[in-house]
Amino acid sequence: MKNRLYLAAGIAILVFGVILLAMTQLGKRPQRQAPSGSSPAEEPAAEKTPAAPSKARPIEAKPFRDVKAAAKPAPEVAPRPDLPGAISGRVLAQESSAPLEGFTVRVAVESGPAGPEGTVWLQSATTGSNGEFAFQGLEYAPHRLRALGPGRLVAEEAGVFPGDPVEVRMERQDDIPCVLVLDGEGGTAPLPRKKVELSLESPETTWALEAESDAGGAFGISGIRREDFESARKRNQIEVLVPGYAAATLSAQPGGESYRVSVEEGVTVVGHVREGATKKPIAGAKVCSDSGHEVAADERGAFRISGVEDDVTAYAPGYVPVTKEVDDADDGDTIQVELLLDGGLSLRGKVKDAAGAPIAGVKVTVAADAWDLSAGADALPARLKEAFASVSDEQGDYRIDGLSSEVLDLPGDLELEVRPPGATAGFTHEVEVEEEAGEVVKDIVLDLQGTLAGRVQEAGGEAVAKAGVFLESIDSDSLIVAGTDAAGEFVLRNVLRGSYHVRVEKDGQLLHLQDVQLPLPRLDVTLSGMSRAEGVVHAQDTREALAGMSVSLFAAGVNRVQVASGVLTDSSGRFKIEAVPPGTYSLLLSPGPTESPFSRLGVRHEAPLTIAPEGWRGDLAYPILPGGEVKLTFQLASRTGEVSPVTGSVWVAVTLFRPAEGVLLSATRSEPALVQDPQQGFQARWRAGEYRLRCTSSHEGRMLAKDEVVILGPGAVVERAVSFPR
Repeated sequence: MKNRLYLAAGIAILVFGVILLAMTQLGKRPQRQAPSGSSPAEEPAAEKTPAAPSKARPIEAKPFRDVKAAAKPAPEVAPRPDLPGAISGRVLAQESSAPLEGFTVRVAVESGPAGPEGTVWLQSATTGSNGEFAFQGLEYAPHRLRALGPGRLVAEEAGVFPGDPVEVRMERQDDIPCVLVLDGEGGTAPLPRKKVELSLESPETTWALEAESDAGGAFGISGIRREDFESARKRNQIEVLVPGYAAATLSAQPGGESYRVSVEEGVTVVGHVREGATKKPIAGAKVCSDSGHEVAADERGAFRISGVEDDVTAYAPGYVPVTKEVDDADDGDTIQVELLLDGGLSLRGKVKDAAGAPIAGVKVTVAADAWDLSAGADALPARLKEAFASVSDEQGDYRIDGLSSEVLDLPGDLELEVRPPGATAGFTHEVEVEEEAGEVVKDIVLDLQGTLAGRVQEAGGEAVAKAGVFLESIDSDSLIVAGTDAAGEFVLRNVLRGSYHVRVEKDGQLLHLQDVQLPLPRLDVTLSGMSRAEGVVHAQDTREALAGMSVSLFAAGVNRVQVASGVLTDSSGRFKIEAVPPGTYSLLLSPGPTESPFSRLGVRHEAPLTIAPEGWRGDLAYPILPGGEVKLTFQLASRTGEVSPVTGSVWVAVTLFRPAEGVLLSATRSEPALVQDPQQGFQARWRAGEYRLRCTSSHEGRMLAKDEVVILGPGAVVERAVSFPR
């Protein structure tokens, strides 16, 4: 009996142990989440589609270096624990002062109007239930805060110093309606539950949005004023990306109250990213399509990416990027590729000062302009720049692996970007690379002065507190920023010897400009009185006053400091720019934002000027291109030759334009002109050249279209009746 009890107890213990072991293994099982574009299954699965939010969700602003560059969000820099500076505050509704919870706030060192392209955000925070946020470990310098959230215009506060409490008030905004459609062979169809990314960065406006279409393909555009959005769209400054689709275009719907994003399906590419020699998978490797969409390979190196037009590029730190063309596939096809990455060239060395002492914390990367890519997305060089970056350690050592001799055109000079710690922007440094493969050792020597201290004071000796002091290199993109304390004192750190612009700003106003040559034992600034520039802009040939011209003022120099931008001339052609420090400047004249792209004002004109303490006043002659006048009337024509008037509105669009002074045929994206009274016709004064027009209307529910070619000579008047066939 006892033996049976022992046997039963042993069996029970054994069963319990098995169950416990199974539970333990289950708890240890990794809960894998497939990267975007892959799945834990053996074969790559479809790209993950996020759940649809109830409204468009704004996200952070993104760097935008040119018209086509759809770059990813600017890199965030980890806070430095050795810096005690803190900025805290609240985000409130402008109309009610109610706290806004769950909104995003970002902080960056203020760079002023002459700052580097893009924005390097230092930290990001999400507001709490009382709208509160806080940042720690900031330099004592002026900072810029940006708040973003649904149903509100993006709001900014500039010139904020650590220790200053701040309130960011956000204005309510009604969403601008938009619809996402798929443009296929059978026409267009709404695209439901898809993510849409829009971004804009220009001298006038910086904005970005991430939204998701609803069941009918509709979504709202928020965070930007309608007039700013429309102006940027007309100038092709808005970049649109729909992950998983190709060729995203943005257009205004008839009436201009809503917009449409059209995409094409593209090709789906599935496969693996592996090492070329060992065929081992490269987990986390990025695969980027030429449309700008990017996914990461899973732990097996597997990926899946849709919306490819012509090619995909795979890259990972330490490996040479590889581009694979898929231009022989049709939209909707799925193809399999193997992307094999090799090690490439390694560049290593030390970052040190002129005395040979190591410098830690210096970021070294291959400049974006150095990547000579024949294919791939326009944003790819900026992504490669961040992927192939190194920060020098305590011994000053840096190392960059996986450099491509073919893509970087080596042997030859390699352009690096070097940014010392504390600098808002780095500088370009060239090293000569003699080998195509292997390992190259190149030390980077920084001719540091170290720190540069000084004081800012009024003419009477009073200290100027909480002013920004900007030290901008004349020969490179380097920018270092500091702020004045209560005694007007400032300290600029990690300063290199060389030629610099120095500017002092407070509350967004430029107070002082001068050029200096470092090293200097000290930099003390005494502010002088402010001046102004005013004048009249007139046509060079007729001396007619030009209204609506855009006038911008820059300080002279290699890296021009923008003092004023987009000041428009009045009906008499007059402009006035107030509160300008005396100095040497350039005035840039250009057509205003409402000017037709075919206007005779089709050039930019720059004029030097010196602003004395008593100011500057003058007349500016603006060059005018040769042009003529176009007059169109519209009619319906039958096969028998009978003519009748057009009763519906007519749209007139310029599809192609060849300027008289050039030989290249250039397509335009100008807005079609709406002629609501066809009998009155269409009339415009355009620059000389050859125009191809598309005129459209409707009659008895049927669409009418007619193409016309107009050759406009200098001083000519072209009158023509456009006949729609019926």
